[in-house]
Order: sequence, then structure tokens, then C-alpha cells
Amino acid sequence: QALKKNKNFNIIDVAQISANEFLYQDKNLKFIDSANVFFLINFPTKNTPQNIVYKVFDKILNGKIPFFILLSDLNDFNKLKTIDKALPFDISSSKYFVNSQLAQPYVVKDFDPFLIGSFASKNDWNSLPPVYATILDLKLKNSAEIHSYLKIKEQVIEYPLIISSTNLDSKQFTINAVEIWRWKLFYRSEINNELFDNFILSIAEWLLTTEDDMRFAIDLNKKILNLGEMLQITAKAKDEF
Repeated sequence: QALKKNKNFNIIDVAQISANEFLYQDKNLKFIDSANVFFLINFPTKNTPQNIVYKVFDKILNGKIPFFILLSDLNDFNKLKTIDKALPFDISSSKYFVNSQLAQPYVVKDFDPFLIGSFASKNDWNSLPPVYATILDLKLKNSAEIHSYLKIKEQVIEYPLIISSTNLDSKQFTINAVEIWRWKLFYRSEINNELFDNFILSIAEWLLTTEDDMRFAIDLNKKILNLGEMLQITAKAKDEF
């Protein structure tokens, strides 16, 4: 529902309700060919037909289609291993043992373009109700950026809950949890109850934005600096026309 707030988005919902039955019927799978971004919720499962898995994964690997993925114990990690190169983490050697625990987000940074802005603060995020975090043996790749760790019973666990990545000339966004709709129910009079919708919209907009779409960009020669070290900044501006 959050994505439908942007009238520029054409959303196609495809839900698998049994082994060979979908709410959206398209035997030619044309909706996959026309997709500019994928939101993969518990996809693929052990019951997902192989032709659909192959079609989606081919678009991700060869078509460089950006994607959002929500990981849970319903995922078939043997199938997911097919796109290991495109994921922000390495699961090729994982034992695929999934442990779900109730956990809150613990936001890493004081400013985060996905999480923090006029619609929400760091404290708002760290006060959200718990969701079932998906914990498995993951090894993050160098391209991955952690936006939130886990907080279990007030104890911070340095396990990534929210991750973004730019890999294989494409973008990926991962949430290691299920039932994140619980965050949408969070409302207190002193905060904006649009936190969840703005979060999902910011993910979609980031996934769809390419370097050619950016009118202004700043490049840094280093991501990590030592105290007193000089920083080289390159700014690029592009005329609208």
C-alpha cells in the first residue's frame, strides 16, 4: 500500500497461494520482462515454480534489475544461492539454519536517508515494536552498508537487520525480518505515523534512481579517514536539459 502512494509507480502484485496457483495469472510471465524493480517477499520458497525463479533471477543477474528482498524461514536458500553474486551477503557456504527472534531495530547512524528525516528520528526507530528477525549465517560483502542492527530485550546485537548495497552495477535492499507491518501500526502523538510508508517509498525511489537521473552528486576519495587527514571532494552538477 505504501508504494501505491506514488502515482508514478505502476505496481503489479503477484501472490503465490498454493504450489501452482497465483493471484496474478500470466502464463507468459510478461510482467517480469517489463519490471524495473522487484520487491521479493519470502521469495523464492520451496514451492515457487522453477520457471518463475529462473525468469526473475535472470533479470536480476543479466538485466541488472534492482531489488528489495525480505528474508524469512520460508525462503528456499538453495534457490536463492543462484543469485549469490547479486546479494549484499554471501550465502554460498551458509548452513541455512534460520532462527527467528523478536527484536527491535537499533539504528546505527544519527542521519540515514532511508530511516531518519523530517518524518522520523533515530529515537523513533529505536522505539519501534519488535518484529521477528531472521537470523542465519550471513557474511556481508564489502558493498553492503548496515542501516540497523538488532536490539533484543534492550541488548544490542551486531547482526544486520536492514542492509543496502550496490553490487553488479545494480542496487539491492534487504530486511532480515518478517511482519514488518508492525512498524506501520506504531503511532504516538509526538511522531509522524507515516514513518513506515516513507521508509518503503524511500527504498523504492533509491532502487529506481540511476546515476543518469541524479542532477547533483558528490564523490569522496575515501569513505574512512584518519584524524587530520585531508579529504578530496568532487562535486558534479547536471543541467536539467
